[in-house]
Amino acid sequence: MKFLNFIKWMLKSFIIGCATLFLFNILGAFINLNIPVNTNLFIINKIGEAMKKQIQIHFSLGQINGSSTLFNVDGFVEEHVHFKRIIFVEPSDDNAKTVIDIYDDNRVIINRFGKIHTKMVYILNEETLATLKTDFGYEVSMSNYTHELRIESNLLAITYQTLSDKEQGGHHKLLITWKKIA
Repeated sequence: MKFLNFIKWMLKSFIIGCATLFLFNILGAFINLNIPVNTNLFIINKIGEAMKKQIQIHFSLGQINGSSTLFNVDGFVEEHVHFKRIIFVEPSDDNAKTVIDIYDDNRVIINRFGKIHTKMVYILNEETLATLKTDFGYEVSMSNYTHELRIESNLLAITYQTLSDKEQGGHHKLLITWKKIA
């Protein structure tokens, strides 16, 4: 019975909400007053932008065979309740957007959005999955073992080994540091 009362209440609230929205839109049309429906989203986005801080990022990804990727780039850091998010665009041919989420529970998720979408999860001394997807729908997943995961206020250091690294006796060392831009 309580469930039916809840459904009635929800349906009645939805109808009243739609009617109110309709009446405000009609009223706004007659007196030439635009009432933005998405004002709350606008305010939330502005608050989110205020929480972003611009940073200078130093990115270094090395392999045991000596090859490496190094660059400095401007980006942003966002402080959230349970994690910190670092966002930047790689200075590469496809200008891939990279989003790094560093969680309070010592877990890191890196998403790279470019010609190939890459998602890697890092948890110390655990095997996780690294997933690569192409624009054509082709997807590859491989195991990824995190040997070192060091998180400091302006530093992220990860030593990890994919399945192909393990077969070749190698590993990757990722080091990201950042500082606020004045």
